[in-house]
Amino acid sequence: MSTLHVDGLFGLVRDTPDMLSLLRLAAITVVFGLVARIVYNLFLHPLRVVPGPWSFAATGFPRYRMYASGDAHKILRDLHIQYGNIVRVGPNEVSFAAAHAWNDVFGQKRMPSGTSTDNGHGGHAYLDNPKEQLFYGSITRAGSLLNMPQADHTVARKSVNGAFSAKAVADQEPLVQRHADQLIAILQSDAQKKGTAAGNVVDIAAYSNWAFFDIIGDLAFGEPFGSLVDGTEHAWVAMIPKAVKGTVLVANLQRLLGKSVARIAVWLSMTHEQRNRIVWHRTLTSEKVDRRAALGPGRPDFMTNMLENTSFWNLDRLHGSLATFITAGSETSATTMSAAILFLTTTPTVSSKPGGPLSPLEKLTAEVRGAFASDADIKFASVRNLPYLGAVIDEALRMHPPAVWGFNRQARAGGITVAGGKVYLPEDTVLTVCHYAMFRNPRNFALADKFVPERWLGEDERFANDQHDAFQPFSYGPRNCIGRYLANAEMRTILARIVYNFDLAIQPESRNWAADQKAYAFWSKGPLMVAVSERADKA
Repeated sequence: MSTLHVDGLFGLVRDTPDMLSLLRLAAITVVFGLVARIVYNLFLHPLRVVPGPWSFAATGFPRYRMYASGDAHKILRDLHIQYGNIVRVGPNEVSFAAAHAWNDVFGQKRMPSGTSTDNGHGGHAYLDNPKEQLFYGSITRAGSLLNMPQADHTVARKSVNGAFSAKAVADQEPLVQRHADQLIAILQSDAQKKGTAAGNVVDIAAYSNWAFFDIIGDLAFGEPFGSLVDGTEHAWVAMIPKAVKGTVLVANLQRLLGKSVARIAVWLSMTHEQRNRIVWHRTLTSEKVDRRAALGPGRPDFMTNMLENTSFWNLDRLHGSLATFITAGSETSATTMSAAILFLTTTPTVSSKPGGPLSPLEKLTAEVRGAFASDADIKFASVRNLPYLGAVIDEALRMHPPAVWGFNRQARAGGITVAGGKVYLPEDTVLTVCHYAMFRNPRNFALADKFVPERWLGEDERFANDQHDAFQPFSYGPRNCIGRYLANAEMRTILARIVYNFDLAIQPESRNWAADQKAYAFWSKGPLMVAVSERADKA
């Protein structure tokens, strides 16, 4: 053992205390370990053939810094423009920005007949890429539909599909319209303040949040949050963006440092008040779920279908899934509504001459006001007949996707081949599809950074080569967004009612509202100030 004396290690340590020698030995070991890991990641790792910046391949620090900065969506978009549609963005992570990625990452592969399985598919065996638990385990509560095992998820979707069917959405319309009525009434009151000291400039982003959170609260918990009535954001709602940002940062820190170290670091950095608010937030969610559950089935909302299958929908699953519904069903629609109004009010008129080309806002206004004799005529069914309205919503989703980064998967056991079999990715590779990078990719969409609703109407040759298959704002596959039909109906109806009743004008301080935003899975939205006036043709 004398040969192991520290004095023999390259002559670096001589006549020093044993503890100091051990510390130096440990430091040397760590350094050698890091260097060896970097060499392996760069030159020996199976992902070494995937293009991307060497710094991202070498260690996880650049990746963590990218996501922590809030600018990951822009950085990923730029990396895909520089390196191509498949880019290595971490030692063990690959990002995609081509249409094939939706099926490669989120699709399922059916196994040959006779293969046994217990995944809830009626005896058929399927292979899919599992969700990355490090990420999903951080952002969801236990029992959430978003992170159920595949077999449980299949049962859950079957049991609640009825709450999101065309018939159910039609049954839910009166509830949605009641909250839309409140929003329109508030805007009418503000519009009448034009020329007064109070003024008619409003934060339309805040109003959108109030409206959609009240709607989803009513549909999930049987009671709205009361923001539209109170004229202020409910404290429970106000905490959601902070909670999402915090959990996403924790997930990324865990990937860098490991679960145990990251959780200790985060917990120690939190104040006593922050810890209490997390407990309060979860307690209030549970209380709201329990109050609605006590009413039983029969109401046209999400929980009726759940309460008809209590053998599956235990309290953990109810609490976890409804908390997910609240965030996914409100934040996303509110963001899209705000983005649509921003782009409508900032995309200029091509020509102001009578009969000349119109701006998107002018086109939408003409379509909506020409289709309806009164505000009362604007219904879920009738807005489906307005193609330009649908194109505006789609273009807002493309330009400013609510789920900015998308959600990660891991390559299944045995690894996968992607891009038509051209690229092999080993088991456990983290698979990322950033919606923003996909939708703003000039290989997928002409004039990718321009708001042009006409691209969705099939009448403009400039967009003949657009890759519409790349546009999956509600995700893809058997675990796509269950509420997409309701979300489209809500957004189209409320936007149509706003455009029908009011003239809108963006304020100078909000013109860069979208460009200036940071993103942590969802956007960190600031005020979107818009002047709301009564229609000029009726004033």
